[in-house]
Amino acid sequence: LSLNGWPAFKQFPWLREYVVNPTFFDDASGDLIAENEELRECFLAGLTRGYQPPPEEERRKLIDDEYWELTKLFMSPKGAITRLHYDNGGAHAWLSQVRGRKLFVCYPPSAGEHLHPFEGDEAFLNGSWIDPLDP
Repeated sequence: LSLNGWPAFKQFPWLREYVVNPTFFDDASGDLIAENEELRECFLAGLTRGYQPPPEEERRKLIDDEYWELTKLFMSPKGAITRLHYDNGGAHAWLSQVRGRKLFVCYPPSAGEHLHPFEGDEAFLNGSWIDPLDP
């Protein structure tokens, strides 16, 4: 079984109570999603005669679900390998290793052009065929 980026917390909201985000840094994702939603509502209200925004409770649920869609689950079996890549959009991650080992090989941003990037997720040059363990 291998799950790569499964939005389990959006699909099963009851799982959210088991996630405790660290309090020593700010996560602005929810605020950005809410601001984006407000801009969308203003845009629709300005372009559509008689537009009625969704009720506040429904709007809050949509924002909350979109936030939790960013919290994803990655699971893989022993021996799984992920190609050299970087995550898009300035993404941040919090890793919880349940069992086993994980090796991170990091390069400075200035080395990007030398890693022979190819178009990966979302049409970004974020993947590489280079195997850092067998250069």
